[in-house]
Amino acid sequence: MANGIATPSGYGLLGACVYHGLDSMAATEKEEMRSLVLRGGPWTPEEREAILDYCESDVNCLAALLPRMVDGIDLPRALLRGRYMTAAGRIEHVGTPIDVRLLEELRQKWEFIQEGLIAEIDKDFGVYDGRTFKADRFAGWLTAHDIPWPRLESGSLDLSEDTFKEMARAYPQVEPIKQLRKSLSQLRLSDLTVGPDGRNRCLLSPFGARRPEPAEQLQVHFRAGVLAPWTHPSRA
Repeated sequence: MANGIATPSGYGLLGACVYHGLDSMAATEKEEMRSLVLRGGPWTPEEREAILDYCESDVNCLAALLPRMVDGIDLPRALLRGRYMTAAGRIEHVGTPIDVRLLEELRQKWEFIQEGLIAEIDKDFGVYDGRTFKADRFAGWLTAHDIPWPRLESGSLDLSEDTFKEMARAYPQVEPIKQLRKSLSQLRLSDLTVGPDGRNRCLLSPFGARRPEPAEQLQVHFRAGVLAPWTHPSRA
């Protein structure tokens, strides 16, 4: 709804209230309350009351905004998005059950697994030094195979994921090293957060322009397919 509209105070609830001339909580106060909630309990009785007041103020703002915005809302699709938020909230709350014992075993042996994966793929490329990708070796391999690779303004090879994807389409022999780099970058087990109940959770942010992957809350559904065996379907 804000496409092409200047919103000096942002695109969130407070920004919408300011744009429509409605009173709302100050941004600094809202941020303080968000931090209090995200900190987690236990909360004092005063903090609990403040959190409830904070939640109520959001509801009051939404109730005041509706009459101002209703003419520009596609109600059937808005209701559909609302139903989806219920499902997304359930997913975030339940999380994904993890085989914690197997995950811990994999963490202990992860460097060995990575080295084995690199040894299997890199034998045809010779561009790794241990677990480190060497750009100069890759440049030599490209020259030997007569592959013109895009470069940055600095003159260095463009090693972005998008460039590897495009080049692998044009030169299929690049595909194995592309997949190896992608797997190694995604499979960082130290980033996988598992709660005391043995479940992994993250914020889905379903209406974001891009899928977020906060390092401390990387959900297994968003990682490479190799993570699937670590889940516990029987506990889903």
